[in-house]
Amino acid sequence: MENRVAVAWILIVIGSIILFHQTELIQLNTANIISLLSMGWGIILLLRGWKHPDHKGIFGGTFFTILGISIFLMHYEYFPIADLFALGIILIDLGIAHLVYFAFVKSKISNLVFAVIFILTGLPFMAYEYYYISVWEIRDIFSTFWPILLILVGVGFLGEGLIRHFKKDDHKISKLI
Repeated sequence: MENRVAVAWILIVIGSIILFHQTELIQLNTANIISLLSMGWGIILLLRGWKHPDHKGIFGGTFFTILGISIFLMHYEYFPIADLFALGIILIDLGIAHLVYFAFVKSKISNLVFAVIFILTGLPFMAYEYYYISVWEIRDIFSTFWPILLILVGVGFLGEGLIRHFKKDDHKISKLI
């Protein structure tokens, strides 16, 4: 039964894409195909992750969905098309995916830490594209403040260890009661 539902959805999506192309609402070029495939794969992963008890797939689904939207917006020039800007977008997409996964699995402090790291790393690349800072300033920022990454990762590991420790102690207490 699940295979039939999956095939039905695939046929609906393919038919819709072809119809949009024939009516010239969407052009089937490389950027749009990559964008649609990324968004489609992301939505599939999100739906699977939503149903999974450990929410596996939420991270990848969020990343691929946002990446597809970002590619779409870059292709239609809502975002600039530039290498450093694209790198910044990818890093921020990773950060958002970590934030969403942290919202579902609160015990993974490392996801919150990596969200902050990826977003803070991606912002200078986006700022460069809008001429707020130069490449040299980006280099200076990273060469000066890279130890913050080590500190944040260490804090994430400590946080997860503390959460595991308290859960284990709570489990022992509940057995006694």
